Amino acid sequence: DITANTLRSGGAIYQNNGDIFGSLWGNGWLSTWIHNNVVKAVRLGPVALSGGLWRDFQLGGGQVVTGFHTDGSWEMEGDDDKVYYRPIQYLIGDTWVTAPSV
Repeated sequence: DITANTLRSGGAIYQNNGDIFGSLWGNGWLSTWIHNNVVKAVRLGPVALSGGLWRDFQLGGGQVVTGFHTDGSWEMEGDDDKVYYRPIQYLIGDTWVTAPSV
């Protein structure tokens, strides 16, 4: 079935702009499914500074080290050595999500 700028075949609808409607896309448009389900951007979130470090310091929850603060001795004991860190975030739909640890 072909009407103005639209082709219908079975349960699918094909628009002249290339968009496709169908059950595979949750009974919606392909462009909407892509917008809501595909990562569109990646960024580093706000910077934070750790407390004093010890030898086995770990970051969780998708955090990455972006810098160091030290008194110069790097003994990794006491409260004088610290790390700067930021979360990895990605954009899905219109929402920024912080990457979890797996």
